[in-house]
Amino acid sequence: MQEIKARLEIESILFHYTSSIDSGDLESTAKIFTKGAIHSSGNIYQGYSEVFNTYKSAIIFYDDEDNEVEYNRLKCSPKTKHLNTNIQYSFNADITSANVSSYFTVYQTIKSKSQIVVGGRYEDEFLLEGNWYLKLRKIYIENLGDMTFHIRSDVINL
Repeated sequence: MQEIKARLEIESILFHYTSSIDSGDLESTAKIFTKGAIHSSGNIYQGYSEVFNTYKSAIIFYDDEDNEVEYNRLKCSPKTKHLNTNIQYSFNADITSANVSSYFTVYQTIKSKSQIVVGGRYEDEFLLEGNWYLKLRKIYIENLGDMTFHIRSDVINL
């Protein structure tokens, strides 16, 4: 029963990450990393401020008419849908830490044109300290599409 509860709480964090990015709520995305970090393409982004500032400067945001705009919480979005699938868990004996791997696929729709822009996998480390939290997310890009309208290449080098 303890493992099932842990899985549900961890899945809630996984899915909150994807939905908060897609809805244009980087404050909620960054909050997931208050005690954690993201490791991607040789870069490490530690804590709320680094994750927030990196995502805010790297992700391209749009208004409802698909015009590029500055980030404004919940008033713009990257026009993406992050799909998180193939989730696998490995818990320690007392279910206080977990290694979780999953696939991700990101598609984007701009001006009625949808395309897959990137795919890969997450390798996550979760810890239980009162509540579950994401200690470390390693992002592995394995299928790179056209990111021209999603990520500013001058900010993040994939």
